[in-house]
Amino acid sequence: MNPCSNCGTQNSDTAAFCINCGSPLEKKTPSPTANTPAPQTNTAAQSASGRAIAALVLGLLSIIGSCGPVTGIAGIVLANQELKAIRNGMAPEAGKTLAQIGLWTGWIGTIACGLFWIAYIAIIVLAIGFNGFR
Repeated sequence: MNPCSNCGTQNSDTAAFCINCGSPLEKKTPSPTANTPAPQTNTAAQSASGRAIAALVLGLLSIIGSCGPVTGIAGIVLANQELKAIRNGMAPEAGKTLAQIGLWTGWIGTIACGLFWIAYIAIIVLAIGFNGFR
């Protein structure tokens, strides 16, 4: 088992990133022997971090759940943090697509909600203007 230096979670010896916080793990290098096979890195087996998944869920909720800025802005912030961590090598590359989708859906949900409220207020103002305060 390979403990995470950031959160202390025990990870498998073959893990490159912590399963709990997504931090890169220190590689344990066995002493070289003639019978020891070369370590193989399987990047396809890495999964997206929780932050990338949360960004996706929040972004989608901003559109589907009509939560607009409440979940949209949170999704945008998480997605930007995750993309920055991926660029710096601090998070698994597997979360990049999820974070990008979370970023864009967060923006779409936030903007759509803003446009809805602008239109709603404009309709009320126009209705009052045409009908007066009778």
